[in-house]
Amino acid sequence: MMAFLRLFSTLGFSSILFVVLSFLPLTAQKIPPHAGWGAQTWGRAGVGAPLAQGLEAFSNNPAGLTRQIGRASFGGSYLSLPQKASSWNIGLIDGLQQVIGGFNFHWYEESPFNRQSYQLGLAYTTTYGAAGISADIYRFSGLDAPDNGWKVSQSAGALIPIAYGLQIGAFSQAFFDTIRNEIQAPLVALGAAYDLSGMGRVGFQADRSLGVSDVDWNYSIGGDIILQEFFVARTGYRFDNSGEKNFWTIGAGLESPKLNFDAFYRLNADNSGQRAWGFELQFLF
Repeated sequence: MMAFLRLFSTLGFSSILFVVLSFLPLTAQKIPPHAGWGAQTWGRAGVGAPLAQGLEAFSNNPAGLTRQIGRASFGGSYLSLPQKASSWNIGLIDGLQQVIGGFNFHWYEESPFNRQSYQLGLAYTTTYGAAGISADIYRFSGLDAPDNGWKVSQSAGALIPIAYGLQIGAFSQAFFDTIRNEIQAPLVALGAAYDLSGMGRVGFQADRSLGVSDVDWNYSIGGDIILQEFFVARTGYRFDNSGEKNFWTIGAGLESPKLNFDAFYRLNADNSGQRAWGFELQFLF
């Protein structure tokens, strides 16, 4: 019965979200949805809302910070992305308290502009699931004069266990901004993941930028396979309906008690350009 109620509440949230989408004004978009992905999310071709953890949780689902209960961490990443873009980040998480908190600095650059992100996240877990929020402060530069400068925004997310290893994840970014921004449009993501009893994880995600012209829902499917307890192999495929091409990704990771290392590589489905690669390193205490 509890599992049914959790599923019903999630579907109710999804229905409301679809209705809200139809009333949003259309704008242009300069920063793509994948700007906040980390090496793990890239390795799964964008499945982040139900599976995000560590520093990737700040930009993919802050509720994922709860996956670090009982540990503190420090780390960062570097990614070489499509459209001659690049990003890097550095951050820390304190999972030793009842409310998990952390700070993340993220730099995204796509010539001639860049975005600096200062993110302060909090997350809490209960027997019914987990919820998280992130206060996001952005600084844009290299744009036309009216678009440069500082912006205050927010992200929020939830993880809801259903039954038998199935979990639903929901994430929104800049959803409650009072001033719509043409540079960075609001984003929503809904996904589900299934735990393969310690052998790995598989997941699905649908995401969309809100109020943006000429875009539709994007769909990602991907997962992890755990090898020899500490080693992880990843792969995924993304169906992109927002002006980019569909693509494959592969990834690998090391998940040890004191160190996590992840790397990925992207290749377009039609074997054309726009390749991407990157890595992420996290120390655990």
